[in-house]
Amino acid sequence: MHATSTFTPDVQDVATARELAGVLGSNQTLVLRAGDTSVQVSGELLAALVKVTAGFVEGQLVSVLTQDAELTPAQAAKVLGISRPMLQRLINQGRIPSHRLPDSRHQKLRAADVLFFSQQRGNAQKALTEVAQSALDAGVFAE
Repeated sequence: MHATSTFTPDVQDVATARELAGVLGSNQTLVLRAGDTSVQVSGELLAALVKVTAGFVEGQLVSVLTQDAELTPAQAAKVLGISRPMLQRLINQGRIPSHRLPDSRHQKLRAADVLFFSQQRGNAQKALTEVAQSALDAGVFAE
């Protein structure tokens, strides 16, 4: 499989995904059967299947990105939900590593680095929210 794959659901895929979503919603384990062979799916693989299924149900394009994928700055900005100029600032500040392609001015970013930054940003946001909530609970901002 390539480092990045995008799937476009058709009408039949959406219908199948809706049916599958009903099955996946309440199960901790899914059993797949192919001929005489059956495999139990659980944990992270089941969670990934649930996410892909939800995207199909909504008729969205679904992309699977492996950690070894290389992204353009535009793709990385989209993954992070930020503008391309903001991403370039983060690269220039050294907060997200990138590398230039040989004999080119074009940059690439490793998906693993982009996802790590996203996780760090999410953890920082969660910590700030907890601190703010603690301050509110303690009456720090009371009039």
